[in-house]
Amino acid sequence: MNLSRKTIRISIALLALTLVGGVSFYLFVLHGQFSEIASIESKIAKADGQLLDSKKRETNGADRQADKLAGLKGELREYVVGQKESQDFALYIQQVAELAGVKDFSGTHRMKESYGPIDECVYIVEGRMQVDFKATFSQFAFFVNSLERNRPVVFVDNFSISNSRNTGSDHKVSMSLSFLVGQSGISDLTEQDAVKTAGL
Repeated sequence: MNLSRKTIRISIALLALTLVGGVSFYLFVLHGQFSEIASIESKIAKADGQLLDSKKRETNGADRQADKLAGLKGELREYVVGQKESQDFALYIQQVAELAGVKDFSGTHRMKESYGPIDECVYIVEGRMQVDFKATFSQFAFFVNSLERNRPVVFVDNFSISNSRNTGSDHKVSMSLSFLVGQSGISDLTEQDAVKTAGL
């Protein structure tokens, strides 16, 4: 039995030594690894949060850019006649003339130069037309004032008035008008194009 007690003592000592070694191994090696794993997981979670925030900012930025572009396009449309509408623009100017009360109105596109390019404008050209009519000075002033306030913009390039020889009769007026015409690609404007086209 002496042998057996000795064996039991050695076994207990070995078991205690193994237990102490296992605890020491856990404390010094595995615990450090678990701490490192927890630290890496924390960094990954933080990076994921930053990435998500960055994507939200990009989305918000893209939304703001899209809103800005829509505003620029809307602002541009306030000054520009569409390509289809430009063909009927003489009729529109005739309606303005009728409101002004002018007589013998005639308006035609200046055929040789109906549409001319504008420097550094990709999507806009200049539409041109010639108008002739008879009017008193106040009717003429009302007509020009109406054109100046018009949306889309109408420019009076030049005009001539032939003074009537008879007192109280109408004066003969001849005017060259121009207006901005949007080309077919204007609806596909990017923000850079819109800013460039708007001259900003």
